Order: sequence, then C-alpha cells, then structure tokens
Amino acid sequence: MNKSSLVFSALMTCVMGQFASAAIIPGWDRPVAKAELKIIEATGVFAEIKKASLMMNSQDGAQGKTSFVFTLDQQALPMVVTQTDSDACGSVIYTAVPQFNNGDPNHHVALTLTDNTHRRCRDARQGVWEVKYEAIEKGEKEIGRLFMAGSPDHIMTIQKIPVHSIQPIGY
Repeated sequence: MNKSSLVFSALMTCVMGQFASAAIIPGWDRPVAKAELKIIEATGVFAEIKKASLMMNSQDGAQGKTSFVFTLDQQALPMVVTQTDSDACGSVIYTAVPQFNNGDPNHHVALTLTDNTHRRCRDARQGVWEVKYEAIEKGEKEIGRLFMAGSPDHIMTIQKIPVHSIQPIGY
C-alpha cells in the first residue's frame, strides 16, 4: 500500500467515524431507551396531563444510567439520576430530580423509575417501567402525583468505541 492510499484510508476512517458517531463524547447523554407511558393515576396539578414519555440516557464515560428526559404534554423536563437501587427480583430502581432546580427549599420534586426489564420474578410487572412522579410542598402537602407504566423500546446507537489520535504521516 502506498503512502497516499494509507493517508486516504486513515482520513476516511476518521470521517466515517464522525458521521456514525462511533466515538465516546465525554459528557454526552446517549439515549438508550424510551417508553410512552400510560397514566394510571394523576392527582393535584397533574390531573389534566394527557400524555407522558420517559427517555433514559447513559452519559458517555460513566457507569450506569445517568439521566432521563421526562416529557409531559410535550414539555420536556431533564432529570438527573441521584440514586440507584435494586430489589430482590432484579428490578433496578432509579431516583431522579430535575436538572434545573429553581432552588426553592419548600418544594420537593422527584421521579422514581422501577425498571423491570431484567426482572427475574414471574409476575405481571416483568419487562415494564413503572414511574412515579411527585411534587410535594414542605410539610408533606401534596402538590401533585403521577403513577404511570410503559414498555420501553431500546434506542439503537452506534457502539461506543474509544477515539485514538491519528498522527499525520511524514511530519
């Protein structure tokens, strides 16, 4: 292989890698799954909500799921995962809070996702996301709660591969 062919191959590899997003981009929340949620119960300020969805993200370079985008009637709310637990049946329980908190100490807003995708127990919840979203005022006064469920669809993205620097030939 001559020098120009080698340079051309290296250049095309870089270009194709960029177009395919086949690189780790530190800090990027890569979408991994999304579910349209059926509203089971809605109270308080959420009583009129008609449509909800939840997208799960995993930040490049981090272990586990790192954030969600929770959408209510086409209003997106970025959420940051603050805690991850699991139960005896293998369901993973995520707790998340709004990414952009208004700093009001009198209000508590949280989303709890029970991910039953890999549940080992044989019950009706296998493979379903169960979502609770609540807003509570200081003193435990409820502002509103939502209970929802949905089956997640995995979002296919290019496999994450490490980026290697390519040194120019002849320099």
